[in-house]
Amino acid sequence: MRDNRGVRMALISMVHGPGGPALPFFAGKSVAERQLEFALALGCNIVICLSHTLKAGEIALQHAAERAGARFHCTGDPHALPRLAGAAEQFIVMDPGLLPLALEAYDALDKGNGILVLPSETGIAAGFERIDLNHAWGGALSMPGRLVGEITALPQDCDAVSALLRIAVQARLPERAIPEKLLVSGQWMLLRPGAELAEQEAAWLDSRIERHGDGSATGGLATMAVRMIPREKIGGRRLVSGLMLAAVVLAAGGAAIASRFGMAGAGILLLAPAALSLGLAGLLKGLQGDTWAPRKSAGRGKQVILAILDITLIFMVYHAISGTWNERIFPPLMLVGLIRLGAHVLPPRIASFAADRALIALIAGTAALLDRAGVAIMALAALLLAAMIVSVMQSKAANAELTNKA
Repeated sequence: MRDNRGVRMALISMVHGPGGPALPFFAGKSVAERQLEFALALGCNIVICLSHTLKAGEIALQHAAERAGARFHCTGDPHALPRLAGAAEQFIVMDPGLLPLALEAYDALDKGNGILVLPSETGIAAGFERIDLNHAWGGALSMPGRLVGEITALPQDCDAVSALLRIAVQARLPERAIPEKLLVSGQWMLLRPGAELAEQEAAWLDSRIERHGDGSATGGLATMAVRMIPREKIGGRRLVSGLMLAAVVLAAGGAAIASRFGMAGAGILLLAPAALSLGLAGLLKGLQGDTWAPRKSAGRGKQVILAILDITLIFMVYHAISGTWNERIFPPLMLVGLIRLGAHVLPPRIASFAADRALIALIAGTAALLDRAGVAIMALAALLLAAMIVSVMQSKAANAELTNKA
């Protein structure tokens, strides 16, 4: 993701103040793990965990860092930080309660050393620390490792994160403002233990569901299902893997029913729960907050399974249509091709509706049971083609109007 522009390290504190307990989980996932993902995305290959203990949370963080190829150190002594961080060109510090999911903040820190800031009134109301008359800290900063040495002039039991913030401010590092809207969208939040945690968690999940959901019927069902899952289970990767596996098994079962038993309609109908399972897995993956993994993988696993569903649909519709082989293969090939093309041509909401594999499977499967699969598939393809023609014509007309105005 990053080039080699010097050593980058990150400090992840598991404490709030001198010896205070950290907030361990938010929506089923460790806040420290979310900060680790942010640090790794910024190119940090050395992670320092500030903690007075070495318990399950710290060990889980260590394993996550090492799986990503980063070196991991754990210490409870702020005076040990200069020895660990002195070689860093950029030493990234985050507030222990920060939930960092904003691309704008990533871009600001990726530019080099600096302090993220918010307007004082907005920032303080959101729980961030004031740094001067007009600004509150934005919850993260990047400083040269050599400045960390100044912490040894402070008491050994000092609040390391707050102390490093003061050192960075006194060094007059550049301030980089982040948009206030990030606080409302839930992409940049400061979490504190207390009564409002449940409300913060619910608001965050709502914003993530809205962001990662789509306008299709299957997307609506997936959203309803996610809201029924206990929040402590939402962060579980096994649940996502299980749903993806279920989608593959259902698709394979449908193909077997269509080919071995000649029940193409029933086989196609099995693609509906398979598509719903895949949609639910994709939504859960987005809710887990691994914002930065798609920058590397682009949801590769989901795309592979989606391709399996499309190939299976073509295979089963082929068995549901009568005629020569070319008369049977052309309609499903055309439909799947138009669905995939529509993702690049149609407006997002219409494209999501048109690409709803569960709805398509229900229509095609029902038509196959009535021995009308060919007619249904061609009708769906014709509707998609007409929608794309209209969309392209509207886009051309809008561009021509803009050109004339210019």
